[in-house]
Amino acid sequence: MQFTILTNTYNPHMKPLADALYERLGSEFHFIQKYHLDSERITLGWIEEKSPEYLLNLSDVSQEKECRELIINSDVVYFGANPDMFVDIYDRIKTGKETYMHSERLFKHGILQFFVPNFTKKYIKQRILPSYNDGVCILSASSFLYYDYKRIMANTERIYRFGYFPVLKKYNIDDLLIQKKSELIRILCVGRFLKLKHFDDVIVVISKLYHKGYDNIRLEIIGGGYEDDNLHKLAKKLGTEKVITFSGTMTPDGVRKRMESTNIFIMSSDHREGWGAVINEAMNSGCAVLVSDAVGAAAYLIQNKINGLCYHYNNTFNLYDNLKYLISNSRVCETLGINAYNTILNLWNPETAADRLLAFAKSRLSDITINFDEGPLSQAILIK
Repeated sequence: MQFTILTNTYNPHMKPLADALYERLGSEFHFIQKYHLDSERITLGWIEEKSPEYLLNLSDVSQEKECRELIINSDVVYFGANPDMFVDIYDRIKTGKETYMHSERLFKHGILQFFVPNFTKKYIKQRILPSYNDGVCILSASSFLYYDYKRIMANTERIYRFGYFPVLKKYNIDDLLIQKKSELIRILCVGRFLKLKHFDDVIVVISKLYHKGYDNIRLEIIGGGYEDDNLHKLAKKLGTEKVITFSGTMTPDGVRKRMESTNIFIMSSDHREGWGAVINEAMNSGCAVLVSDAVGAAAYLIQNKINGLCYHYNNTFNLYDNLKYLISNSRVCETLGINAYNTILNLWNPETAADRLLAFAKSRLSDITINFDEGPLSQAILIK
């Protein structure tokens, strides 16, 4: 079976799945990127490694013909549904061959754009019509994608849970828990300093807890961006400089090291956060994760009060209550962290995703669609 991934860039969040597919398919697997990794991501520590054997560049004149042939002729094409790249996949879709469109939610900025004539035409061509093609399946990288498809009357019958699959690290769980033992409760946030991340909400809640006597909490924020000055000023204004550390940008390995000694990981983003792969990484690192329910990955990865906690987005009172509960209950933190680790180890990891993706593809090529009850490639459901 010839299997090809076509997407905008080859990046650290795609590499583990690509490596797993290559291990299983060898020369039958190819990864086609249209663009190289952007400078902003490289600044954040995403360093382009030596190109693997399976990587091709659509923008490279010497490789373009081979790429075009693979896009048309492969048994399966996994398409990272970047709006700028649909022109590269239309002819493939018309053939009715197996095409898996990997997509985050459509309306991160609201649905009103759908009613602008030019956007309406684009969504009809890129989303609605392909969804009714029997060869097209949607690999959902957001729990809200199903809802977005339903709102524009696209076909939702072949939408499957998927997402992103960072590197899986295997630990001795007892050793990992020892790293987290401390008189201090270590809390971590990671990401670019953008408004959509709402790190200001976390700083406000940490301030309230600190001034109410929870002086053993320590928040570390890793990242950088245009909100940097505002966040520093807010921390100073609220008198939390002693308990909040801004560590700047770090390499992915550096971030994972921090997670290994972290007790609680918070993601406070709004609905513009497509997936949130740092949640996978924090869960893999045995952190108790506290995540906004507006984040794309939240409903897929987290079983509330079993392997993490979700709080109501834009509700700092709910964030406060949940964080207070965690810092007051170390055993709960530990249990959530263990369950989070096992969720990634046993289900939401690149090896499982690759195995299921290939089993799913083989079944569909044989006119039978295999069903999974949970995790990657299980049927997506309506979540608003």
